Amino acid sequence: MYFYPASFELTLFIVFIGFLLSFVIQLIYYWLIFGKLAFYKLQDKLQFNQPISVLYYFNNEIKYIEENLIHFLEQDYDDFEVIVINESSDEDTSILLESLQRQYPRLKVINVIEQLNFFKGKNFPLSIGVKSALHEIIIVTEANCRPASPNWIHEIQGNFNKLTEIVLCYSTFLPKKTFINKLKRYDNLVSSMIYFSFALVGQPFMGIGRNLAYRKASFYKKKGLISIYTLDGGDDDLLVNNLGTKTNSRIEISHDSHILIEDDGKFLPWWRRKKRYFTTRKYYKKRHKIWLGLFSVSRLLFYSTFVVLMVYSDLLFFVVGIFLIRLLTQLIITRKCMSKLNEKELLVILPFYEIIMMFINVILRFSIIIAKKNKWK
Repeated sequence: MYFYPASFELTLFIVFIGFLLSFVIQLIYYWLIFGKLAFYKLQDKLQFNQPISVLYYFNNEIKYIEENLIHFLEQDYDDFEVIVINESSDEDTSILLESLQRQYPRLKVINVIEQLNFFKGKNFPLSIGVKSALHEIIIVTEANCRPASPNWIHEIQGNFNKLTEIVLCYSTFLPKKTFINKLKRYDNLVSSMIYFSFALVGQPFMGIGRNLAYRKASFYKKKGLISIYTLDGGDDDLLVNNLGTKTNSRIEISHDSHILIEDDGKFLPWWRRKKRYFTTRKYYKKRHKIWLGLFSVSRLLFYSTFVVLMVYSDLLFFVVGIFLIRLLTQLIITRKCMSKLNEKELLVILPFYEIIMMFINVILRFSIIIAKKNKWK
């Protein structure tokens, strides 16, 4: 039994209350929100095929063109076109694309010259691609991606009934036996759990531009991406945040609808992409920022108060019991979500990577704040 000054006892009591409160909030998120994805049943789809335009964006990445583009061109589907948005590529890439066009008449190439593109990122080139699309339903992807199945288009387009304007789909990094790869896959899994689950409770707030579908008319209804031409990202999450509603959004998670991402094994490109995400997140609707922030803050509070109570509290068995309940809840829900999304090998390492990602996210936020301060000096 330890004896502490009254002021310390009060502080410890506040920490304990924070621990319990964060525990309750975390359980609510896992069971009531993430549980929507964990126990989700695939919905009925249209039984007929609709014409589709696939937008494939790349920026001087001939390696990926050679490896991945053919998987989109050879989809088991009748009425579709593939529009390659070719930005700033060299002569060899142009020769390769011309050769593929002769072989695949459904391939269309749009060349965006770097010197004439006054906006950074892919928002402006993507808008050109949407404008050039022949068909109403558009599926967007990127150079380092390939479909998991020849039925990729078929699985996604079946969601577009009369009400559907946007379909959120899943993409995942191809597994490798490296720390960085597992970290990327864990982060991608958790992010996907969050945006799929929120869509299922009627609050779609983001999607991933590697595997995202929407109607051309809906794209223009919100004036496309004009408002974010000057941003380096946001072509996916901000579009969904502006366009998505409870009635016009669906998710597609069948394994055939997945996109597989080639992992370059590098940390910095992934870091920069996450930084762009945090930068664009400030443009989200206020309620979405609150809900996302509450989950992140409650998780951080739970871990930090747990450490303090393990060191100073007399209620060790109770504190450990609460921690294990939260951990068991996390493992149950995440395991079911992983099964839905065809992910493997991540469950055992989940708590370890969760702690790492919390530190990375905190560092990212501080780096953005510091960059802003330096910008105004």
